Amino acid sequence: MPSISQRNTKLRYKAIKEEYHLQIKRNNGMPLAQIHREFIYPKFFISRRTLYNVIYTPDSSLSV
Repeated sequence: MPSISQRNTKLRYKAIKEEYHLQIKRNNGMPLAQIHREFIYPKFFISRRTLYNVIYTPDSSLSV
């Protein structure tokens, strides 16, 4: 994946990752598609494919 250079994109990705990890802790064993449908999409309006891109973006790329 190419390096992310825009500040707002980094901040948005960081917020999405934080929400995803929070929901993983709260809802242990819940599939990714269900977490996306119930928690991520209503808050951030992103597709599941975009969520995969965010999740697999290295944290080192998100430093502002």
